[in-house]
Amino acid sequence: SEPFYFEKNLQLASLRVMLVHSFFDIVFDERTTSSQADKRRAIEMLGQALESRADLQEDGSKDKESAWRLYNGAVALGIWSLPDQRPQHYFTFEEHNSTQGDPFPSTDLYRGAVDLLEKDWDTIRRELILHKKFPGKMDIDREHLAGGGGRWLQADFLLHNQWDDDNAAKFPQTAAILKQIYDEYAKDLPDAIFQMSTMTKGTKVRPHCGSGNHKARLHLALYIPTGVGIKIANDTSCWANGKVLPVDDSYVHSVWNDSNEPRTVLIVDVWKAGLTENDKEKVKQYFSGRDRHLMSSSNQIAGGGEAANK
Repeated sequence: SEPFYFEKNLQLASLRVMLVHSFFDIVFDERTTSSQADKRRAIEMLGQALESRADLQEDGSKDKESAWRLYNGAVALGIWSLPDQRPQHYFTFEEHNSTQGDPFPSTDLYRGAVDLLEKDWDTIRRELILHKKFPGKMDIDREHLAGGGGRWLQADFLLHNQWDDDNAAKFPQTAAILKQIYDEYAKDLPDAIFQMSTMTKGTKVRPHCGSGNHKARLHLALYIPTGVGIKIANDTSCWANGKVLPVDDSYVHSVWNDSNEPRTVLIVDVWKAGLTENDKEKVKQYFSGRDRHLMSSSNQIAGGGEAANK
């Protein structure tokens, strides 16, 4: 088996009724070299997670100690390298230094994309002003809110490598800038998001992890009041209007807006610095295989489970 593929693929599953992000769903790749003892241990961990209802996202769970025992157990099994970095899709790469990275990477690693965004930030900001600081088509992310009021509003330009024509039409200059960045720094990047993200006053986003460690997330600051911030792992930072803040959202992170004004950033995902073309191709192959599996499962369900009954 190729060393790129993680031997034990751990995914977080959300039970929206009973539990939220509260148990391990462990899928073993056919190419795995895991020992039977490791598999049994992983299954035991799954049972412990279900029994304890340990909150994997640390949003005030009363059983946080149990959660951290599970995190450290996953690290011991090689599912993750660090207990603070636990995305749904964890990859190891040809260059080991690219696997983990820093919670707040240097802008120098993404200089080309950073320069494009910062050079045109006023153009993007002026388009936002035309829409009274809120795009016309926005979704509300309630899943990650910590409670206590506030809203997290998101307007997608790119999602699952599909462009949103409505938002692109409302923000033509912004869309043109984003399409240039996509072609040069995010081409075919799985799970890529280009998004306007607005947090209203009083919003708090609970600790959570992004989808994978194969990408970096660039935040272009558009409206940054006093009293906002972001914490990733054990590091805390803030935005500055007109500047890009690179983040690695595969680490556990939380965000807050304690001001009386909205906070708006433009989110742009790019390939993680240091990945080889071979790394990128294997990431794309993995997600392509995942999508085919999900489509197959969906078709079986739609067909009344005929395949499962044969």
